[in-house]
Amino acid sequence: MHWSPSTIQYMRPDIIDGFKNSVMSETRTSMLSVQYLRAFAALLVVWFHASSQWSRISGVPVSFPESGGQYGVDIFFVVSGFIMWITTSETTSPVTFLYRRFTRIVPLYWLATSILILIAYVAPQLLSTTKIDLFHTTTSFLFLPWHHPVTGSIAPLIIPGWTLNYEMTFYLLFAFCLLLPRTWLPIAVTTILTALVTIGAIFRFSSAAGIFYTNNIVLEFAIGVAVGQWFSREGSSFWLSISILVGCLILINFQILQLSHLSRSVKIGLPAALILFGCVFAELTFSAPRCRVLLFLGAASYSVYLTHFATLPIVRKFWLAVGYSEVSFGWVFILVSVIFSTVGGLICYLLIEKPLLALFRQSRVRAHNQ
Repeated sequence: MHWSPSTIQYMRPDIIDGFKNSVMSETRTSMLSVQYLRAFAALLVVWFHASSQWSRISGVPVSFPESGGQYGVDIFFVVSGFIMWITTSETTSPVTFLYRRFTRIVPLYWLATSILILIAYVAPQLLSTTKIDLFHTTTSFLFLPWHHPVTGSIAPLIIPGWTLNYEMTFYLLFAFCLLLPRTWLPIAVTTILTALVTIGAIFRFSSAAGIFYTNNIVLEFAIGVAVGQWFSREGSSFWLSISILVGCLILINFQILQLSHLSRSVKIGLPAALILFGCVFAELTFSAPRCRVLLFLGAASYSVYLTHFATLPIVRKFWLAVGYSEVSFGWVFILVSVIFSTVGGLICYLLIEKPLLALFRQSRVRAHNQ
């Protein structure tokens, strides 16, 4: 089915309602492009970390285009802001919102962290960047920023979980702003996040919390909310959306190569938001092709993201045992790593994450019916 701009205003409520249901159920989506972006972002992050693993094996530093994979995080952040706006309304209470986000993120993360701690005690020789420190462990479970005792970076026990610390902070801020009238919410979110970044630029904090919460990357959530607000109110032509997509892909390539001095929220966050903008508005005009593999991977993107920290070292140890450390084998190693990590994430999604989501969903339904 093809949609014209003249019919968008009549169809939009159904599209948005369908998207709300899909995000909450994690089973299907009317906004296919958002699921595709989640899949793409997860693969980008795995690609970047696989490149880093290869750098440790070969001694060759990660360069472009390998380093571009880290910007999957920026896509995740703008998509998160977009989804939070689209899946809430005037009647959404902060408690309901936080419960849904808590049950979506926390159980699997806490389980993965607990397994990592268990391995650290039972078989510490399997881990190279894990050291159990009581305070650091506590802050990891509470999604609070603290310096990692081994790497020195501001990261939890599961190092990629630093992004979840940002996500949980954004959820708390968004829940607070849900107390305001709907029209004020985007302004409030943007104002608070901009104030944090401005304060950080002025005072140059040295503490982990000060550095972490004032990083300009937090502005990407506000940009995502802005895209969501525009999406829920305006129509857009297909060719404008395609032009934005092509233009921002060129822009992101140019900025990575030439404008490294720019802040991350401008250099990568803004193009990531334009990619999101182009995809969702293009889909409003012309229905996107349905790809079951990408939809499945998009639904499992959280599991892929969370488990690849464990699967990549396995590939690395295997590769070292085989002895293929020549530079020419780099792309083979990265490809094998991405495939292995993706399969591991999909298994985690089917056997652990999906049953956990179903369990909490049933609990919420029972509580609502009582």
